[in-house]
Amino acid sequence: MNGTKLTSTHRIARPGDVFLLLVPSPEELHLLRHEQRKLQSQFGGEIINFVHITCERFSPAKEKEEEYCVEYLRQNVTALSPFMLQADKLVQFYAPYWGQEVLRWPVKENNEYSNLRRFLAASLDNTGCGSHFDLKKPTTCTALRLEEK
Repeated sequence: MNGTKLTSTHRIARPGDVFLLLVPSPEELHLLRHEQRKLQSQFGGEIINFVHITCERFSPAKEKEEEYCVEYLRQNVTALSPFMLQADKLVQFYAPYWGQEVLRWPVKENNEYSNLRRFLAASLDNTGCGSHFDLKKPTTCTALRLEEK
């Protein structure tokens, strides 16, 4: 590593960014699809096919740094125990990434998820890759992209 420490930039995604995603198991996805169809019948819009939570994002300056950061995370994150996440409500807001209104499930914070987020941010800080996420900002999972009016 070059010793340069990157700071958090809190920006929307760009080409070249690396993401750490949490995705549902096939059984969980089946239940989520049922919930998405119920929401779609109430609010309209388009069901998000790839349901996921982006729990971290970073953009290494060089390809060598990317390989180092990804391998470091792969070795350390896979040692963590699985845990359950739940949504505690539904929110609508404008998503700059898609340029449109979306319906999202905010993730109900629990100790395991908070620990994962802190671990990822510290790991990226240790590798010099830097995080784009603010740990104080709630995490959401997109359920629907709403139709423009």
